[in-house]
Amino acid sequence: AFDRGADPRAAELALGRFAFRWMATVLQRLGAFAPEGTVTGLAELKKRAGIAGKYERYVDSLLYYMAEDGPLDLQEGSVSLEAGFDSYLLRDPVTELDAFERSFTRQYPHFTAALKLVRRGLERFGSVVTGKSDAAEMLFDAGSLEVFGNLFRGEPASDYFNQLGAKIVASAITRRLASSGGMVRVLEIGAGTGGASASVLSEPVLHDERVEYFFTYIS
Repeated sequence: AFDRGADPRAAELALGRFAFRWMATVLQRLGAFAPEGTVTGLAELKKRAGIAGKYERYVDSLLYYMAEDGPLDLQEGSVSLEAGFDSYLLRDPVTELDAFERSFTRQYPHFTAALKLVRRGLERFGSVVTGKSDAAEMLFDAGSLEVFGNLFRGEPASDYFNQLGAKIVASAITRRLASSGGMVRVLEIGAGTGGASASVLSEPVLHDERVEYFFTYIS
């Protein structure tokens, strides 16, 4: 359950801050950053790190958010490290990630699905942005939807909205059955991981013999 007095974005912000530190550490190890106080052009930074062309704009955006979060100065077309950048980096990323995961899970147990997905991304961040690994394979390891799909069911926020949507659909079907008496066909366009579909199909009215349910799924 949610704590109504808590900041609803606290978990997201905590996860984001740690992720920025991890990604900054990876970029540093890839050779992206010059010493503190040295101005480096964005193009040169990405070249030094070996960033794949299709991820260059992503890295630009990432640096923008890093500059808001940490000791990094981003000006038009260039970046420089401010004092304290070295202490912003992770000394032992894997150990610190394990410790962060334990602490985060205790504090934000409702956000564990996002944590697991972010962890998978962080562990493969360097190989993805340099083009050595495929981002889709990272998200859907061996074709599995489990880690990605858990974002959309089993968490308080996703379950709340899935159930709310299911009640709306069930109410509409009930009204249509009462008014027409004929068949009611429901089409869900883009079922994705099936989180919303499962909630809708759990409604008793969906099992009425006069109701048919269809969905599209192209991925």
